[in-house]
Amino acid sequence: MATGTVTASYVWTGDVNNLIQPTADRLNLTANPTVVFDFDYLTLLTLTGTDNEDGTGSMEIDVVDTDGAAVLSNHLIRLWISTTSIGAAAAVTGFAPSTGTETFEYLSEGDYDIISDENGVVVMDINNGGAGTVYVMAVINGKIYSTSLVITA
Repeated sequence: MATGTVTASYVWTGDVNNLIQPTADRLNLTANPTVVFDFDYLTLLTLTGTDNEDGTGSMEIDVVDTDGAAVLSNHLIRLWISTTSIGAAAAVTGFAPSTGTETFEYLSEGDYDIISDENGVVVMDINNGGAGTVYVMAVINGKIYSTSLVITA
């Protein structure tokens, strides 16, 4: 559970002339609003691909904060594989999580909702059925990430 400190701000009200006026908040503080949490709530993703040199590979997806530190909790991530960056999902011979839990399948061997493990990690195993380049897209908080992986046979 995150903890934080909040510094109160102005409250805006209408006066008798229908003009908006700043007034002190209920604590009579005059500082600009500031919220400081003990960790960064903005979650980002890093994607790291590995070629197994046998027509297969894997993509590790890590949930991090804006400083690059791991965010150690479960997260819902949408993942799909394609032949182009930010392309439509395209099934391959195999695309499934080895770390993380599948919660919904949009396209068999191609497009899933996955819950990360408690360390904010998902690993997707990829069987391309031979050499080629694949693109893995991941979405968290509405932001799409795309990374290519060259798989050799």
